[in-house]
Amino acid sequence: MKYIVLLISFLFVLQNCSTSGGKCVEGDCSSGTGSQQMEDGSLYIGTFEGGKKSGNGTLTYPNGDKYVGNFKNDVQEGTGTYTYPDGDIFIGDYKNGKRNGKGTYKHANGDVYVGEYVDGFRNGNGTYTYSNGDKYVGNYSRGVRSGTGTYVYSTGEKFEGEWANNKRNGAGKYFSKRGSVVLEGNWSNDEYQEPSSEEKEADSTDTENTEE
Repeated sequence: MKYIVLLISFLFVLQNCSTSGGKCVEGDCSSGTGSQQMEDGSLYIGTFEGGKKSGNGTLTYPNGDKYVGNFKNDVQEGTGTYTYPDGDIFIGDYKNGKRNGKGTYKHANGDVYVGEYVDGFRNGNGTYTYSNGDKYVGNYSRGVRSGTGTYVYSTGEKFEGEWANNKRNGAGKYFSKRGSVVLEGNWSNDEYQEPSSEEKEADSTDTENTEE
């Protein structure tokens, strides 16, 4: 009888002990469905496997952030929706607890990004539509415009060319809203670089040779 009591006590303690950095407050937090209070105050409600968050679940953070979606080995893995207190929402793919793959990020101010992510950053091809009507379509690297891309302004004008550090850097063309080329050449730190007199002369010579 003594051993049975000890066994029951052990199982009770095991059920309510800290697992994966949290305490099981309801249900089966080993290999079933339950609720787990984390050490930082976060609350997870969902399925478990081997004492870890796995499968579908909801994780609510103390600051008001909330993630609803898939988990694996205690971290976000698969598809999910992350909602921020300020109204921002991300819907997309996760891997190793970070945004990885394709996703849509809707900002509370009306801006929307649809595209690829790597390790939580906008990375790869994407489209960012601004609330003022501007739109960028092109490459990103670690959250900033980098590589080739097209920026269309709400006025109808647009820039096509190379980007670095979120600014126009490299070769590109600037078009008027009617579609004609206004500027063509190189940009540096978002500023158009006027060609030197030698470059202008060379361009003029090339044009004359072409006409001949």
